[in-house]
Amino acid sequence: MRLFVAAVLAVKTVFAVQGPPTPEELALEQKLWLDEYPDQTWKVVGQYPTAPGTVHTTVFSADEARGLYNHSAHIAWHDGLFHATWSNQRYDEDAAGERVLYSSSPDGLKWSAPRELVPSLSPEAPWGYAGVYSASLDFVSYDGRLFGSGFTSEILAWESMDREKRSRVRTDECIFPVYGGRIRVYREIKSDGSFGRLFSPEREKLPKELLCPVFSQAAVEPGFTLPPPAWGTGDVLTKYPKRRLNEPTAWKRADGTFVMLLRDDSNSFRKWLSLSADGWKWSCPCVTDIYDARSASCAATLDDGTVLLITNPRGKGINDPVLGWRDRDPLTISISRDGLHFGSTHTVKEGYHRFKVDLKTGPRGRGGSAAYPSVLVKNGYCYVIYSLGKEDIGLTRIPLAALLKKSEKASYEE
Repeated sequence: MRLFVAAVLAVKTVFAVQGPPTPEELALEQKLWLDEYPDQTWKVVGQYPTAPGTVHTTVFSADEARGLYNHSAHIAWHDGLFHATWSNQRYDEDAAGERVLYSSSPDGLKWSAPRELVPSLSPEAPWGYAGVYSASLDFVSYDGRLFGSGFTSEILAWESMDREKRSRVRTDECIFPVYGGRIRVYREIKSDGSFGRLFSPEREKLPKELLCPVFSQAAVEPGFTLPPPAWGTGDVLTKYPKRRLNEPTAWKRADGTFVMLLRDDSNSFRKWLSLSADGWKWSCPCVTDIYDARSASCAATLDDGTVLLITNPRGKGINDPVLGWRDRDPLTISISRDGLHFGSTHTVKEGYHRFKVDLKTGPRGRGGSAAYPSVLVKNGYCYVIYSLGKEDIGLTRIPLAALLKKSEKASYEE
């Protein structure tokens, strides 16, 4: 069963760069990191302090019956409750039958047993088998109501690091998946805890035969609209084809400038920066001095313009680009008063995750610890939800005052 019918397009030839930043790239490096640099020897523990009053909790503890792969968690507050979703599969990441689970909490610390928000649309199977998979996306608030969201997709082909070669199947050289279109799906989370019907604005692009019904938006929520986005990626991901830039995190500074940080899958192990006056037309990305373990980040902007950046600034990949990039530990939070330069770094979560199933036999792509965060600031606390090695879902609650009172290092003199 195929979700999308699409030809494998010819790949444009580019002069790809793999590894540390080149002298030419470093000549344009943007200095944004105000703290001491993260240790990359993997021998230092507690380099960045933990804010007083920090509390850790588990949202979901994986097992073989309910699914050993858990990732891409999101958090929201609505109608007196915290809400969380994440992607879940028994065998593998981005594999057929992947679904979206949901849990709620009155205080952000004790979470309900998980329920299926987006059930499996195809039979669960290991990675590489045909079928539809679904992944968690941000919550959507609309007309005083809360909707969980996700997307469905499949892998169309595989391409090489430099994008010059593609294959219908994964090979030793073509290791990067080329995904089909991301079809959004939504489901209302009602005040009484029940769910509405699962619907999609693009139902016609989904297969007719699915394991559970997906309705058209017109049949379920004809007046449903997404909140207008403040920014979009535009062509920023392709403006610098020498690098495999992806997973952007963006926010708006107090002066109106939009800032975007990007992950680089071609092993510079740095964040890359792009700026925009309107959130849609972006500058060509350039390398920064913010280290990155090849992981996704997130950010939150406070009412006074202070920006909180949550990221993985250390990874074995700095010294071992072949074996180490999955070792995402620790997860940190840094503060910027001007929305661009970051300091006063604290630890959100540190310590290598103790896996229930051996990495060699369990779901692929696991490693490290807390990564792929989502952040919510509520009632004087910063709530950061994340996956633990892509196996469990964890959450850390940090008193906001404990972060901000030592944020003088996060100031920057022009």
